[in-house]
Amino acid sequence: AIASALLVTVIGFGISHAAMQAIGTPKEIMDLSVSYLHIFFLGTISQLVYNMGSCILRSMGDSKTPLFCLVIGTICNIVLDVLFIAVLGWGVQGAAWATVVCQTITAVLVLYLLRKNPEPAFCFHFRDLSFDKDLLKAMLLLGIPSGLQGSMYNIANTLIQGSINSLGTTVIAGNAAFGKIDSMYWMVINSLGVAISIFAGQNYGAGQYRRIKQGTMVSLFMSFVPSILMAVAFLRYGQQIMRLFTDDPDVIEAGMRICRVVSPTYLTYVAIEILSGTIRGCGNAVIPTVFTAVGVCVYRVLWVLFYFPKHPTLEVVMYCYPISWIITSIIFWIFWFFSSWKKKTLDRPDTPIDY
Repeated sequence: AIASALLVTVIGFGISHAAMQAIGTPKEIMDLSVSYLHIFFLGTISQLVYNMGSCILRSMGDSKTPLFCLVIGTICNIVLDVLFIAVLGWGVQGAAWATVVCQTITAVLVLYLLRKNPEPAFCFHFRDLSFDKDLLKAMLLLGIPSGLQGSMYNIANTLIQGSINSLGTTVIAGNAAFGKIDSMYWMVINSLGVAISIFAGQNYGAGQYRRIKQGTMVSLFMSFVPSILMAVAFLRYGQQIMRLFTDDPDVIEAGMRICRVVSPTYLTYVAIEILSGTIRGCGNAVIPTVFTAVGVCVYRVLWVLFYFPKHPTLEVVMYCYPISWIITSIIFWIFWFFSSWKKKTLDRPDTPIDY
């Protein structure tokens, strides 16, 4: 985490301005955008250390401790946002520094808790920081495809952001305002994806294949419920929530135009998150990456490059989200019901447990 974060930080500093230009960031907010990115990249080490440590804790079955650390970090972020922006008047840089400081707090908390872990296998010691060739290879075989999957989302979404930027600063602000409430849904659904991935990995290692299939179905149901409830809540109360971030009626209306396209289709994404989490937990990270590349990323890129220029409206660019989710979900369902992988991996007798 530390080594890769240092690399990301250096690269991030080097490409920030060019990246902002590539996605068509308006000149009036270019300097602020680059400044925010530079400060944000300073927190990359803390962010990755927290993510790595929290994953270690979750693999032990402890999902409460990472949440506890995140709650503390979030509260600190809110307090520091008010202090840096409203009191000290630091503006965009204040928001960035508040994020970096809080990421550092959560990283230190996770390292401290790992250091104090009573289980020797999970207890962290600075003297043990090193690279092990065999372990590194095994982790990269799982990690690189998963990382590519996340990167492909970001690349496709960057192109989409470029299309949004071409529609003006009001639309940019509206997209940012909707992003504040939209992120609440993604935190929930991504957490469920992480949970089923860990659950599947634990039971796959124990040879309890029937539990994996049962857990997947339960996770799908658990994901459907918040997807419906949050979609209804965002459509009903989205304007009120966005007023917490802006009082510009045009910005709020732009945000609600996005909300009316994206929120009702959350359900179509559920299968992607849960089924890919199960497959990845069973040790195959390549399949979710390939499916995501084809169904989500390639489609979105084609949509933005060829269809949007002919119909340059906000709704048109936003339609690429639900359509890509539907396409990718269909691919995952076909694989789940008809692939030889599932028959060889999950449709076999459980390993007897010696209690």
